[in-house]
Amino acid sequence: MTHTPRVPWASGPAGPRSLVHGACGRCGRVRDVVARAARCGTIVVMPDRGRPARRRAEQLGELVNGRPEHVADAVPELAALLAALLASGGDDATTREVVVALGHAWDDRAVQVLLAADLTAHPGRGVRLALAQALGGGLPAAEIRAGAVEQLLRLSADPAADVRDWACFGLGVLYADGAAVREALAARLDDPDGDTRDEALVALGRTGDRRALTRAGRVLADPDERGVTLLQLQAAVELAAPELLPVLGAITQEWSGDDDEHTARLDRALRRSTPQAAARAAALERRLVDAVNERLAGRAQAVHLAGRYPRTTPHFRTEHEDAGWWRRLWEDDDPSSLDLPLDVDTWIVNAP
Repeated sequence: MTHTPRVPWASGPAGPRSLVHGACGRCGRVRDVVARAARCGTIVVMPDRGRPARRRAEQLGELVNGRPEHVADAVPELAALLAALLASGGDDATTREVVVALGHAWDDRAVQVLLAADLTAHPGRGVRLALAQALGGGLPAAEIRAGAVEQLLRLSADPAADVRDWACFGLGVLYADGAAVREALAARLDDPDGDTRDEALVALGRTGDRRALTRAGRVLADPDERGVTLLQLQAAVELAAPELLPVLGAITQEWSGDDDEHTARLDRALRRSTPQAAARAAALERRLVDAVNERLAGRAQAVHLAGRYPRTTPHFRTEHEDAGWWRRLWEDDDPSSLDLPLDVDTWIVNAP
């Protein structure tokens, strides 16, 4: 599963500061916002002028998608649209477009609007699906993330398979953990839908729960009619457990000579699962912390690590807070391939 693409807008003349009628800064015409952005590299905000609320929601979603400078203006209008729709029993398709637009904002303010509306029991499947996709689309602040996780837990038991699937994916994206999260994800390991089972396995694997390790070993050794899936291999990547080496080695022999995204994912799972990987990770972590703190000297900041490989999370400590970073240390890196100087530079750039 992948995110709905966040299409970046072309940069152009200074766009409107509020959601009002506008025209292209290059040709002066009022045109469709997508066509105009693509052709002229500027943003046109179309007037409402009686257009259906659904089209307005689509326009606002297009406006904020990859353009955070417009979120402050768009979110209040989307919130008002959503409130009016819910109060009047508006059609599901329009409500869905509003939720999609709020999801495109990738902003805490938009998430708060969705959480306040609590659409987890909405009768429209498309609305609930859009909510699951929106809540799992970013990394909101901790206090907001807790609310997102709570609603995703409810959606993970939704009657619709695609809603459950995206809810489990969202829980993984948000690094959700805790007893309630683990039980909900473990319950989905036996879901009738294969994609949901696999997303639950990946998300549960991210927590390090041994039920994920047991299930991963089982499905990799004896796959269903779909064969070994990319998500099952991703669960092995997340777990990075030496206990999986025998089954991963057997798959390597079976796929000998192949070269595709499955074998690439298998190779990464193997590299991360060796006993040497954990020892090398611990040594690299010590060197990385020392190098980063040396660079941060004089800035009243320091970095330390929480957890351990493969779930090590950097924390930046300042005079006023101790904040976790936006991703885990080994999210995109392997102990066998970490470029230490490059990672030090990345940490310095992202220091609060």
